[in-house]
Amino acid sequence: MSLEAPKEENPSDKEKYDEQLQQKDEQLAQLQKQLQQSEAIQQEKETLETELSSLKQQKNKKWYQFWK
Repeated sequence: MSLEAPKEENPSDKEKYDEQLQQKDEQLAQLQKQLQQSEAIQQEKETLETELSSLKQQKNKKWYQFWK
């Protein structure tokens, strides 16, 4: 058994890998942006649900309960 010298990469292979890496980085950035948007939407939804529940509670009050 003999050891082989490491193979040198072709410049075209390096360019291809760099391009794939750049595409993956762009996809990652897009997914992070989508995640932030979905988190913001979820937070807004929770806020609106809280407001809706408080409005429903106010709606159920009788006329004499408004002074309390």
